[in-house]
Amino acid sequence: MIGVLKTLTEHDRVVAPEAVIDECRRGLHIYPHLQQVLDSEWIERVVVDGDALMAYGAIASRLVVGMRNIGEAEVIAWAKANDAEAVLDDRAARAIAEVSGVRVRGSLRFVIDAINEGHLSRDMAAGIANELQAVCRLPFDAGGFLEWADEEGLLV
Repeated sequence: MIGVLKTLTEHDRVVAPEAVIDECRRGLHIYPHLQQVLDSEWIERVVVDGDALMAYGAIASRLVVGMRNIGEAEVIAWAKANDAEAVLDDRAARAIAEVSGVRVRGSLRFVIDAINEGHLSRDMAAGIANELQAVCRLPFDAGGFLEWADEEGLLV
């Protein structure tokens, strides 16, 4: 899946704040495929500082609980400070990003857009959706992505 993401974003700057990288490292024992993210040289590691750090304080106060959602808060803060789009799947994080004026897409929307723009076949997208199901709560059962997307009127 990481190779597909690289292809779909070849004209975009793809970044991961340090907190996201740390979360990937901590999750390796449960999700070994995260090693692909850590090994991907095309994903730029960024530090949340300057304007992003100022934004982080306000965002974290609404989103971070203990050690939870630190990565999401850094993604939103960096995106806000750099006028970038954030890719987030956590519902609360997406809501905070939107009210903070950050453009946001979830992983499924990213896949749906790739189908509609002709970058992914339906079969390839269904395979990606199946992989996402291992790490995300999705609104359809295993193998049900295309049927769900058609029923929701998301595919053109």
